[in-house]
Amino acid sequence: MSTNGIGVRRRAQWAAVVLACTLLWIPARGIADTVDVVIEGLSGDALINAQASLSIMQRGADDSLDAEAVAELHERATAEIRRALEPFGYYRPDIAAELTAPANGAVSWQAVYRVEPGARVRISKLDIELPGLDQPQQQALRDTLTLTAGAPLDHRQYESEKQNLLRQVKDLGYLDARYVVSRIEVDLDRYVAHVSLEIDPERLYVIGPVTFEQDRFAPEYLARYLILEEGLPFNRALISQQRVALSKSGYFQEVDIQLGEPLQGDRPALPIHILLTTYKPNRYRGRVGWGTDTDFGVQADWTRRYLGRRGHQFTLGGTAVQDRDRLAADASYVIPLNPISGHRLEFAARHESKELTFEDVELDEGGETRISTNLFSAFWHLPNRQLSDFEWVRTAGISLVEEDYDVFEVLFGNLPNFAQSAIIEAIGPKAYNTLAPDFEAVVP
Repeated sequence: MSTNGIGVRRRAQWAAVVLACTLLWIPARGIADTVDVVIEGLSGDALINAQASLSIMQRGADDSLDAEAVAELHERATAEIRRALEPFGYYRPDIAAELTAPANGAVSWQAVYRVEPGARVRISKLDIELPGLDQPQQQALRDTLTLTAGAPLDHRQYESEKQNLLRQVKDLGYLDARYVVSRIEVDLDRYVAHVSLEIDPERLYVIGPVTFEQDRFAPEYLARYLILEEGLPFNRALISQQRVALSKSGYFQEVDIQLGEPLQGDRPALPIHILLTTYKPNRYRGRVGWGTDTDFGVQADWTRRYLGRRGHQFTLGGTAVQDRDRLAADASYVIPLNPISGHRLEFAARHESKELTFEDVELDEGGETRISTNLFSAFWHLPNRQLSDFEWVRTAGISLVEEDYDVFEVLFGNLPNFAQSAIIEAIGPKAYNTLAPDFEAVVP
């Protein structure tokens, strides 16, 4: 046999070996073990947590799994579901686990876990210790808790309540407060839970010197806005109230309250620096409109947000409407007395006027007049009072009202002077003054 024939046979043998290996490799990949997982009996967050906790579900689509790995993951599943249910208070679940191998050409295992969560463990005892706080404070803090004895245990609620309680203690000025005890003990025999929380408040911080940074107002005027008082226990709610009080004044675009480094002492004092950014002193507004019953109209006003260094305010506005040549003008000057309570004085003036013609009173002919009203007022604005869901706005004031018009001209303005004189003489001065009054009154 030639050397060439031997080489051909060897190449054929190698080809057969390669083909055999290829055929063996293909079905091995095709029957890789994957797992379809079903959890029955759970819903909502409990189901989501169980699914996230199951290793067999996390690796179920892993095509590198073999039968041994699937069996191992299945063995761990029951304990993983139990742990996943504990945060919701289920400590005695009944779990039936079933694993079915692939059959009839299928490539996926079937893992089914039927869960009966059972009753939730209940809190038999709730110990909340807040040493160092006075009784009203302790009671107020306990009243905010939704975690109560006799209620089902929910670890999520417990964690939320625990953090909220610590935050409230810090908000009262105990900025270094910390938990020395935070524990849940579950008695599986009695199937009850004992919750213990104890906070060490440590030092009470107080409000230190309060300073302002701004260049518009006198310091003694801004002091009227202060809710924060040096020496009071530090309270974050007071910080929020202070910010609101300054923002509602209408003077400040930004109110930034900064806490300084605490001053040393048994009751460390926190310096408070209030940075105020004022609005522009002048505000101008204008409007142009048109309506089918008023025709064209324009309105403009100017507000001087602050005059001087004590918060005085001034507003001037005017309106002109084409219909009946209506004109209106307003002016007001406000002097704040007590910004926090809302006490203030206001002096105001208003002018209104419009045309009245014989056509407006449905006459075929006649004349026209201009109805003019002027008011000069002084008001004392008192603090608003809240009555249930309603707010009672209280103002005491007095107004001088002056009104001028001539209805006689509307009725008889088309007549010559001698005819008008004759009518006046016929009806008498009293009736004429009723038709063309020059009216003044003081109205409280």
